[in-house]
Amino acid sequence: MKKVFMTWVLLAVVGSGMAQKKYHDMEVNEVKGPVKSVTMKNWGKPIVTYISPEGKMECEKMSDAVYDENGYLQSIVTQIGGKRTITHTTFIWENGRVKTQIATRKNKKVITNNVYDDRGILVRQIIETDGNEVTYDFYDIQLDDHGNWTSRKTKVAGIEIIYPRTIQYY
Repeated sequence: MKKVFMTWVLLAVVGSGMAQKKYHDMEVNEVKGPVKSVTMKNWGKPIVTYISPEGKMECEKMSDAVYDENGYLQSIVTQIGGKRTITHTTFIWENGRVKTQIATRKNKKVITNNVYDDRGILVRQIIETDGNEVTYDFYDIQLDDHGNWTSRKTKVAGIEIIYPRTIQYY
């Protein structure tokens, strides 16, 4: 019996070391369920973010991802636009969601604070740059069958902006 128990313990230890790490990049992308990719437009060009079955994202504009021991993204480097502008972004998490993002580009910081509703849907972003603060309230949020948003609206200087996105599932 002791031999069977020790074999079981050994298998459990080896198995736990080989288990896939769970990443929380789905939360960074505001999605849940068996998401394979998320496509949004940035400066009119589609940006596709792929998400592995383990929850880790990959995007051609993103590199140098750093994770903590629990699989939460701590920082990334992104290249936005065709100008090779490099942005370093750090993430602050609260209750399994990104509470704050701090993006630094050319010695300027942009701090984004996120507010979620009781369903976990992002409904407000408060963005601070150089001491100026702008609030974006999202409304008319369209959800797909998985509860992920596929379209949302906000107003900037009185002009309504629609943010569509396409989600593919496994």
